[in-house]
Amino acid sequence: MTAFRHDGIPTAQDIEHLYRLACGRSPTEAELAAAVAESMATSIPRAFRSAEFKALRSRVVRRLPIDERAYVSPPDDALIRWTADFFPLAQETREAIRAASSWPRLLELLFRDWRFRKRIAREWRGISLRAFLAGLRSIQQPSRSIVGALDAWSDASVTGWATDRNFPDRVLIVELRLGGRFVAAGRTGSHTHPVGDRWSYAGATGFEISFPAGSLAGTDRLAEVREASTGAVLGRFETRDFRAPPLDSIGQIRAELAALREMIHRIESKLPEFNAALGFALDNYDEYHRTYYGASHQRMVAGAADAAMQVLVDATRGTPHALERTLAALAQQTACPEEITVLFAEDDLRHEMQLAVDAFVDRFGGRSRVSGHAIADNALAALMNERIGGTQNAVSLLVPAGCTLAPDAVAVFADAMRAGADIAYSDSDELVGDPVSLAARHVAPTFRQAFDSTLALQQDLCGPVLALRTTLVAKLSFRPGLGSACSYDFVLRAAAGGAGMTHIPRVLYNFCQVAGPDQQERLAVVREHLAGTDVSATVEPLRDFMEAPTDAVRIQWAVPAQTSVVIVVPTRDRLDLLMPCLGSIEASRPENRVDLKLIVIDNQSELPETRSFLRRVAESPYATVCRFDGAFNWAAMNNFAVRDVSADVFVFLNNDTIVLSPDCWDKLTAQALRKEVGAAGARLFFEDGTVQHAGVVMDEWHSFATHEGVGDAANAPGYLDRHLLTREVSMVTGACLATRSAVFREMGGFDATAFPVEGNDTDYCLRVRSRGFKVMYEGQACLYHFESKSRGYNDDEAKQRRAFLATQTLQLRWGHYARDPYYNPHFDRLAPPFQRLQAPRPLNFTQVTKESRNES
Repeated sequence: MTAFRHDGIPTAQDIEHLYRLACGRSPTEAELAAAVAESMATSIPRAFRSAEFKALRSRVVRRLPIDERAYVSPPDDALIRWTADFFPLAQETREAIRAASSWPRLLELLFRDWRFRKRIAREWRGISLRAFLAGLRSIQQPSRSIVGALDAWSDASVTGWATDRNFPDRVLIVELRLGGRFVAAGRTGSHTHPVGDRWSYAGATGFEISFPAGSLAGTDRLAEVREASTGAVLGRFETRDFRAPPLDSIGQIRAELAALREMIHRIESKLPEFNAALGFALDNYDEYHRTYYGASHQRMVAGAADAAMQVLVDATRGTPHALERTLAALAQQTACPEEITVLFAEDDLRHEMQLAVDAFVDRFGGRSRVSGHAIADNALAALMNERIGGTQNAVSLLVPAGCTLAPDAVAVFADAMRAGADIAYSDSDELVGDPVSLAARHVAPTFRQAFDSTLALQQDLCGPVLALRTTLVAKLSFRPGLGSACSYDFVLRAAAGGAGMTHIPRVLYNFCQVAGPDQQERLAVVREHLAGTDVSATVEPLRDFMEAPTDAVRIQWAVPAQTSVVIVVPTRDRLDLLMPCLGSIEASRPENRVDLKLIVIDNQSELPETRSFLRRVAESPYATVCRFDGAFNWAAMNNFAVRDVSADVFVFLNNDTIVLSPDCWDKLTAQALRKEVGAAGARLFFEDGTVQHAGVVMDEWHSFATHEGVGDAANAPGYLDRHLLTREVSMVTGACLATRSAVFREMGGFDATAFPVEGNDTDYCLRVRSRGFKVMYEGQACLYHFESKSRGYNDDEAKQRRAFLATQTLQLRWGHYARDPYYNPHFDRLAPPFQRLQAPRPLNFTQVTKESRNES
């Protein structure tokens, strides 16, 4: 792109860059859809006339900093290149834009160019444009390496912190100015600062500027604190705050605060009851189904629409009664399928099966073409290929006899396939009792997740009801001789070939006595599947290390002999934790194939017995002790320890852990070595044996991230065996995190600046995912974790503020990842994971299909 496409149709990339430039954010789905349907001659002026850009312009004219939304960080190289190449600009402007490093500089160059103004800003009056450009010049930030903030101010002093991230040991001069006039100055390093020192590890960052008492009194202006050498603004405050309020106003404020505290207390006392009323406990699923699904199903009208779909009913393992139940549900669909094909076995029940089909045709036929076919043993796959290959419909829906489809199931599956899915599957439940009886109850809901190819090898992730694209069946075909595992095999092969797998978060069917593939059938399918894709992997029935009951399959990926693994353990004294931790690692060495090495980071241990013990550790042929001086910074310590280390895999381990499963290093390494995996974590237990960590669930409403399984019994399998299996997760905890050294260096290690203590593991996992890698939870690598025993809990104001700041930074940086694809949206985010249900969310098939493709 080298010219302004005045009448051209924009790409999605064009609209993304345009909204980031003009509005400081990405476009919404609606804005993107509208913009790509019209010319840039319409889209560009509208973006620069938006309310968001007007708000930005207002801040600039008032000389306020551009520090909101995406403007909090400098523009990235891709946006700068797009801006320089896309718009009609003079050549010198293009060159200057390519060198721009700040939002004020970028916007000023753009609006100073006469060609741009002629097309975009021609309706601005001259005085408005001049004020805008003047404001941009006044808020230029020469050095983005200067960071800091104000803490408090009065009519005699100002306190805060500041540091130069590029030169953290440099003492800075800070100035107080009023209306541009110098008032007083101070320097950093006068005292430590609980927040500021996390940006610098070379000394104190706090400052205090003192000035004659009352020198600002009586004024009503904006005071400003700057770093002297660069002019970087650290903060502003209004001097009118210093005027002493009359005593009666103070009394009134105190009374209002007391009333506010009382109201907050009343609200907080009602929160438990309020939260409980928001949803239903998982054990109360039948009432939940009646409230949300049953009520909506009663309002649906049968036969209101048609669906270009073939429904293929597999009754080869069913009974006539089960077939009648499935056909009765098809008769109540809001969208009538174009074809209904019933396949049943050529055995003693074939006549009854055909009678059930004929009775269905007599009673409900007319709008759907219905046919029944008796098939011989082992001919199911061939006939399914024939019937699906011979249909004129683009989609076929596989339904085993005994499944009862919800009234809108056909319509919802059809919508999902129209949105681009190759295979679609949904949630389900079981029905106890006769469906027409008032005593029938919905139980045992299966709320599935986005497709995970690793998890699908261990259990039947998608279930028995599948919507398939006809062209996909023509390409792959169902394989004969697999019995009830025929569809399961098809799903694995389709997913391995890159088919788009879409999970529909809706309970679209229930079933009674519908048997899926058993463990032995799945074992045979998975063994054959891996024989063609990963011959080094072994397949066997899962025997959980903690003896939890399960019928899942266990995949063990091979670890090459002599794979080098370095375990990194930071510590500061606390021999009561460190010695058991290192002892368990030493005891586990013979149980693992990997070449295990150890690095202990000594963060200023002071006790003589600790120093003596660490000297003995350093004498070990496989251990190293490195000294890290400075404030506790978990991220910086680990980055420092491995900066020059050569190994295949790094395992970052807390000193308050003890190995439980002896071969856990092989298991974690096997996951970390997979080329598609960027990080892997383990199952962790509290000292009392209950679960502390079984992966992390993203929380889009409350705390951003929540440990899964907290408080469950050690042998509890978790919802749908989640605690036991190897599966993709949003994040794992840094208490035990394995990652390939190449990936760690590609990511630049942990972010020690923004997340010195809290959130560094979360940020690392999300950066890994943003680069296209997967984060894996390995349920058979088990350790004790005496959580926070080493550094303590966040039980004081400074620690709580640090945790709050980390959470806020994570939300700003990764808020778009908060919709966890591995956590079904039926579950309430305000409750512990997988314990309480909330109302089903509206379906957005464009978003669902997009997320499914991204994650798979």
